[in-house]
Amino acid sequence: MQFDRFFDAKTSLQQLIAPLQKMANLTYFSYGVNYADSAFSLSTHPEYFYSALEKTFPLVGCQLTDGWHTWDKILSSEHKHLVQENGADHGILWIKHHHNKTEVIEFASTPDNPMILDFYLNHQNLLKKFIAYFRREAHHLIEKADARRFAYTANQMPVHSPQSNQQWLQAISDPTFEMLSKREKECYTLLIKGYMLAEIGQELNLALPTVANYIARIKQKLACDNKWELVTKGQQAKIVEYHIP
Repeated sequence: MQFDRFFDAKTSLQQLIAPLQKMANLTYFSYGVNYADSAFSLSTHPEYFYSALEKTFPLVGCQLTDGWHTWDKILSSEHKHLVQENGADHGILWIKHHHNKTEVIEFASTPDNPMILDFYLNHQNLLKKFIAYFRREAHHLIEKADARRFAYTANQMPVHSPQSNQQWLQAISDPTFEMLSKREKECYTLLIKGYMLAEIGQELNLALPTVANYIARIKQKLACDNKWELVTKGQQAKIVEYHIP
């Protein structure tokens, strides 16, 4: 594969992520898009990206649901070893499916910084704001990288099977959740997938105060004091298989 045809924006990405590096030693960032037959990626660590392509690791993203995912949950041991060799570890992904593409956005720190997981947990909204900032400030970089997409090999072809909200609703069969109404279950599944209240409102076409009322009722019915207890309860019932630890 001819890597010299790819658009390399390493220096620009390192400059854009500098505030997050100063704040939490967040040293790795990548913005990628998977299409039906091709993809591109902008990364602070392009050497890792090229190595992953050479080894024909499957591209992640299309097989995952919208929201946050951790590297530990989705990368093979060989893939994790490769990224560690390139100085990154303890990573997370933000997946966003669109009608003709999937955005795959990654953040990570260094192998000696496992406490970055606490930063992710407490600053999800900040990271989402950074994603919006990056899309806006780096639109010219994104356009250049998009013009130099690479075609998938057979081994790299992603699986197009994102779970729908309906599939998640069907998974809530545990008696614990039978007390929730259909709308409460819809709010709950989005909440434990990493959606903020405003995003839940946009997804379900509900006003923010209405969403807040639903979440308050869910907490009361499930005897949970906060979001993370709700996520843990969902994980224990196996209706969600990932969350930021």
